[in-house]
Amino acid sequence: MIAIGADPIDVAALVAAVADPSHGAICTFLGTTRETSPGDGRPVDALDYEAYAEMALADFAAIADEARRRFGPLRIAIVHRTGRVALGGVAHKPWRVEAAEAHMPRGARAVTAQLLMGARTTPENAFKVPLAEHTLAAVLAEAKGDA
Repeated sequence: MIAIGADPIDVAALVAAVADPSHGAICTFLGTTRETSPGDGRPVDALDYEAYAEMALADFAAIADEARRRFGPLRIAIVHRTGRVALGGVAHKPWRVEAAEAHMPRGARAVTAQLLMGARTTPENAFKVPLAEHTLAAVLAEAKGDA
C-alpha cells in the first residue's frame, strides 16, 4: 500500500495491510506535528503539507522496492498525509484510547497524567513528556467531544 492523501491516516488499517503471520514484527514510523521545532521556541498549532504526488509516489515505490531487495519479501505500507495536520495529529477518531476515555469524567488532564506517570526522559528528549501530556489531553478531549 502506497498512498498520499488529505484524509487522516488510519494506523490500524496500515497495520492490518502489512500483518503477515510469517513475520514476527511490524515496524512503524508515525510522524506527528509537534509543539515546537528544536531550537525554535515558537509554538506550532499545525503543519500544512503539500506534495507533488506523482513524484512522491514513485519515490515511495522505489523505497519499498529497495527494502524488499535488501530484506526479502515484505509487506510495506507508505502513506503520507497532505493538508493541515494539527498539533499531535496523525490519525483521527479510529485511533482512540477507549480505556482512558472511560475515565473521562475526571478530565483529560487527570487521565493524561495517569497514563504518563513514571515517564522518564533524557536531556535530549525532555520536551517529549510535556508534549505528550498536551497532545494526549487534546486527543482525549476531542474524542470525548469537549474540544
